[in-house]
Amino acid sequence: MNMDYHPEISKYPQLCFSVIVRNEAGEILLLRQSENRDDLSWKLPSGSLLATDNNFESALVRQISEQTGFVVTVRSLVDVFSLSGSTDGKKTAYVLYEADLAGVKSATSEQMVCQWTKDESIVEQPLNILDREIFFTYQKKSRTDFISSERSRFQEYYDRPFSYYDNDRARLACKAVILNEENEVLLAERSQKPFALAWDLPGGHFLSDDSDPRACLVRECREELGVEAEIHELLQVYSDKGCGPRSPSALAVYTATIPVDAIFVKNIEMSNFAFFSLNALPKELAYHNEIVLRDVERLVERRRHP
Repeated sequence: MNMDYHPEISKYPQLCFSVIVRNEAGEILLLRQSENRDDLSWKLPSGSLLATDNNFESALVRQISEQTGFVVTVRSLVDVFSLSGSTDGKKTAYVLYEADLAGVKSATSEQMVCQWTKDESIVEQPLNILDREIFFTYQKKSRTDFISSERSRFQEYYDRPFSYYDNDRARLACKAVILNEENEVLLAERSQKPFALAWDLPGGHFLSDDSDPRACLVRECREELGVEAEIHELLQVYSDKGCGPRSPSALAVYTATIPVDAIFVKNIEMSNFAFFSLNALPKELAYHNEIVLRDVERLVERRRHP
């Protein structure tokens, strides 16, 4: 599809995963297409979320297996960010993971040259420009900031078909977890389809005009709540098949705070607002947010009993 002629779709940046794969020696996997002699640059393993994938984690396991024959296990979520192409300037949203080599399954179906490289030698390699930026992003992160791959999952459509009504492009959405002093979570009642009259976390789609995912969430909180939010840590990314009806998607969830005296403003998207106890949530939750709130409840318990 030529995205230049589909403004409704082209306003959503492409969504990809990238992954740092390490072997037992701690070296990082780099890839290069063996048949493309015009491009000898190395790349980090990366790919897209397809409508047939259970989630991003299974998508990266699938793609690495297809490209290299390697079996990997996802260890942690590193970050969510966006980069612009050096030639076309188009923005891409990335979800960056770290994974471990677990074995070798079979011969590859795609002809790829593989190389294992030490961290300090990465800068000496002819690395693709975008992948170099991704690696630098990875280097800047403290390992204490990495997020466990363990999370709640919506598994109803795992290994089963799900008919999205628009699956041309996977999309990134950003949502805010806002807790009050009683550790009650802020939810907003949706006015529009899908999930009209269901309760939702504030947030929405990451757009090409947003500078980064956090800026997206500031904008969405302003539009949906009528307040200014301060965005804090990334909690998790949820990308399970069938969580939403429109297209494959990844949901980046952040903690956020708002002024204690904030007054919410009803709008075309949200008709009501309320703080709910994590033990007494409304029955109708949009986008299967129950899995997110289950992990939020665990987060609150960890903070109470560190």
